[in-house]
Amino acid sequence: MKSLILVARCLSAIALLVPAQAGSQRDANADSARVRFATSLLGEGRRVTQHAVAIRGTRVEYNATVGGVALRDTANRTSAIFVYTAYTRRGSQDVARRPITFAWNGGPSAASTGLHFSVLGPRRRAVDSEGRTTTPPTFVDNPHSIIDRTDLVMVDPVGTGFSVPVGSARLTDFYSLKKDAASVAQFIKRYLEEGGRLESPLYIIGQSYGTVRNPLVVNFLQSSGVPVTGVVFVSSALDGNTIWEASGHLEPYFFYLPTYAAIAWHHDRLPQQPKNLPSLIKEVEQFALTEFVTALLAWPNVMTAERTRVLGKLHRYTGLSTEYWEKSALRVGTVDFARELLRDQGRVLTISDGRQSAPLAQPGARGGGPGGDLGEGPMMIYLRNELGVMESPDYRGSAPGAGAWDWFDHGLRTRAPVIPGYQNFLDDLATAMKANPNLRVQQHSGLYDLQCAAFPANWAMERMSIPDQLRHNVQMFNYEAGHAMYNNAPSEFLKFSANLASFYK
Repeated sequence: MKSLILVARCLSAIALLVPAQAGSQRDANADSARVRFATSLLGEGRRVTQHAVAIRGTRVEYNATVGGVALRDTANRTSAIFVYTAYTRRGSQDVARRPITFAWNGGPSAASTGLHFSVLGPRRRAVDSEGRTTTPPTFVDNPHSIIDRTDLVMVDPVGTGFSVPVGSARLTDFYSLKKDAASVAQFIKRYLEEGGRLESPLYIIGQSYGTVRNPLVVNFLQSSGVPVTGVVFVSSALDGNTIWEASGHLEPYFFYLPTYAAIAWHHDRLPQQPKNLPSLIKEVEQFALTEFVTALLAWPNVMTAERTRVLGKLHRYTGLSTEYWEKSALRVGTVDFARELLRDQGRVLTISDGRQSAPLAQPGARGGGPGGDLGEGPMMIYLRNELGVMESPDYRGSAPGAGAWDWFDHGLRTRAPVIPGYQNFLDDLATAMKANPNLRVQQHSGLYDLQCAAFPANWAMERMSIPDQLRHNVQMFNYEAGHAMYNNAPSEFLKFSANLASFYK
């Protein structure tokens, strides 16, 4: 009865909680419905169903929970409600000691359905023999889920999924590096407090922009007295200096060369097609950091013999003509490469996975092909058919208006902080590891990923500013896959799942 009274009181206060950004009556009604639904999931209002799945040969009985956690601002007013989907194993002997993992995808800012329904959760969206998701969406047991090793909470940041700002708070109040991370950290701490899980070994997993969020969240948590046991980076974007191209900024041009070689190798576009991809990548990495970077820095003031040798190797390693490389002044960006490699076939590579392509009329395509949509529709079907949540508003796969994201409240590490620069979050991770020498790290990268390439991610992680005795806490894995290495290639899915499961041993 007390729980019903609490829910009734919450619902009676809905008018006070409707976010201020509602512009029209239709928007106001939609926002009101979202707040009403999120509020109904607070406390005892969370929805719990019981399930079982066989994982790595063991039957795992678990509860699936759709619940809400209220966040507070500095004046102790409710500022947002995080709505989450959690999986907790039943029958655990010591729940307080069982690991718990919080996971999110990228953006900014995106819901967590990619990791949720492709690799981590106990149910996985069905795919055909070529790795393409079935239509209409159907779900099957995931025998490689991590819930045999850890309880799992899928995190949808404010503006995504069903998570909403309330009261006088606006979506844009959460749209920055630090504000986003602070809200996610507060959610995690409040969830642990409400569930009596503050002693549980705590892990976090983030993909793409989620890897940027990772170290910021860890530092917020650890500064508030919540230690983190492990952090997993999937398709890392930690060092903007190695990723983002600009005039006079040369690092991405040589750091991405091994990725170009791997993709050209996959499409059989190399003039001398080697049989062994790892050997090719190692050779190109060495070339990229020696002969190529030297020529790139000096260009066009390069002697004829050196110019001929470098251009010849670029053709041999990427399949692009020496004329194209010379015309580009050795500066071939990711979109340039995506458009040029298969131009004679009238196709352009997808940025998220260079093994895939689309008609050339769609330059710079970032999706399509195997994998399919993992956003709003499938989540609604899953909630309705499997978790019994029937009355929810639409699930948001991405946050509206996230183009207004503030990238500059993190603190630029330059001599003149007012001058925009490339963000590097490895110092944040280093701070977390030095504050907690027991913190362990895994990094997973796809060799065909043109968004967050493997070579620069590994190079930057290896050179993070930490004491040598902490370097054994870091593991790095590469996959013959794209941005979501758990999609489209069954062998790589299995490798990723096994590497991740081993993190909890």
